[in-house]
Amino acid sequence: MNKAELKKYWGLRQELNTLDSQMSQINHDMSSLNAQQFSHVPRSQSKSPSDDRLVKLIMKLSDLQKRYNEKWDQVIDQMSEVENVIESLDDPIERVLMRHRYMEGLTCEETCERMVISWRQYHYCHNKALAKIEKCNRFALS
Repeated sequence: MNKAELKKYWGLRQELNTLDSQMSQINHDMSSLNAQQFSHVPRSQSKSPSDDRLVKLIMKLSDLQKRYNEKWDQVIDQMSEVENVIESLDDPIERVLMRHRYMEGLTCEETCERMVISWRQYHYCHNKALAKIEKCNRFALS
């Protein structure tokens, strides 16, 4: 894993929030359609064209929901990879710094302020952590 892959975490987190919102909307829409479908009780034996339309809409929403769930799983897996890499660091200061920078999406300056460290200390610790991560990555590939 490298710096560019670590930076993707914040975007993945935003994507997860978007997927959550979209799935909530689909659940709401499906509930509304199901309520409409069963609001015609009692029914005659023959189906009306609007019944077929509702069934098709529910099926499409269900397919979309399945697709979002699959994407959700992919995003979670990618986020877990980043989290595992950061957690594998043996120095707690490095772990905290990397969490602030990549998992919380803080800037270098915000991370320095939050950790009460100098710019120089930040870069030293950050570069040391990146070197450890890249070293572990090379061993994993060989």
